[in-house]
Amino acid sequence: MHCGTPIADQVHKAQKFCSKEIYADGSIKNCKDRFWTEQRKQERAAFYALEMYHRSCSESLYQLYNLDLPYLTLDHLTDMGIDLSRCLMHRVEQNEHRFFYLGFCITVKTHTNQLQITPHNEQLF
Repeated sequence: MHCGTPIADQVHKAQKFCSKEIYADGSIKNCKDRFWTEQRKQERAAFYALEMYHRSCSESLYQLYNLDLPYLTLDHLTDMGIDLSRCLMHRVEQNEHRFFYLGFCITVKTHTNQLQITPHNEQLF
């Protein structure tokens, strides 16, 4: 057994985990979930870091959007820690680039290099 508890004589040796136990106080002993939680935690670390980056970008874009600045520059985005190359989706449409983040879109006009932040609720994936 992975948890180290001795197995009973009648239990088959192929069993790797104890059976799930629910105690009177409502607590649950589940060796299988505990084992796989640790395994998956390492696998999901990269995804968690990516999720945290996009959450912070979304908060920063919300703050920039509410400032109502007459124009935005790449310096504004850099100061807030937003990297256009790490967007969720990038589209090129008629002389403009659109960078999609969670809840916001950054539009860059190619001929003027003007930046504009707009909220969106599009289904990206």
